Amino acid sequence: MNVSEKGLEDWKYLRAVIAPPPIDERELHKRSLIHHLHREDLNPLDRIEAIISQIEQQVNLDISPEEIEAADGDRSIAAQIQIKKIIRNLDYRLKTNPTEKDRIEQLLSADATSQRQTLEKFGFSEVQLGVLLVLLELQQNIRSIATNDLPMLSLPADLKQAIRQQELPCHQAKAIAKISANQLNITDEVAQKLRAEAISVVIECNLSLKNTRDLVEKILAENGAASIKKSKPVKVSEVDKMLKKVKIAKLKPKELSKLRATLIAKLNEIENYSDSTSK
Repeated sequence: MNVSEKGLEDWKYLRAVIAPPPIDERELHKRSLIHHLHREDLNPLDRIEAIISQIEQQVNLDISPEEIEAADGDRSIAAQIQIKKIIRNLDYRLKTNPTEKDRIEQLLSADATSQRQTLEKFGFSEVQLGVLLVLLELQQNIRSIATNDLPMLSLPADLKQAIRQQELPCHQAKAIAKISANQLNITDEVAQKLRAEAISVVIECNLSLKNTRDLVEKILAENGAASIKKSKPVKVSEVDKMLKKVKIAKLKPKELSKLRATLIAKLNEIENYSDSTSK
């Protein structure tokens, strides 16, 4: 036997451990997601988008045509908006019910069957139950997601890009988001240019969150935020009174559909405003 034949002989048998593959592609994605969600270098923007995507895949969301219309025809955006509302509602419920909050947090280490059986006792809707089960499966804290992660979804596209491509810290990005067309009564193009200038300063000077907020306030003041003339605001009490007078049963289907779309759009506007002003 020559040298080459001896080498082949050594490679005839290999020791190996064969691991069973995941049940399906979704299971593989879920396992990978759980691993990556706990990486220290994963930013809140990528984390919340991954979590929302997983919820959308696993939970049977009841998205109406009006909700899709309010999201400019994009079902994925409509789903994202609905999931945000569900998480916020769950967060509020748990904040006002410490007993439920403590019991649910204890479920993080329980198996899926025990989690479902316990949650069903609390009277959650089927959709709320589904969202909670996904969050528990991913070992995520609702309070942290609602406070720190959800606001990232409402950031302008240029700030999301700066987070991913220029490593702009997420908290600083939320502060810079206050430089908006609505805030300054300017065009989106001008607002984006002002944000780009702020992003450059924050990154080049490695500004802290406090210094970033100071910079944003300076930019707002220099561009007339304090001197913008506002029209007389409509009182919420007046709107509430008008809505209570509306006789739903007397509305035509087309009128009812239009009213619902308007209300959904206004609720979405409120959600986005809350995200942009949260700290």
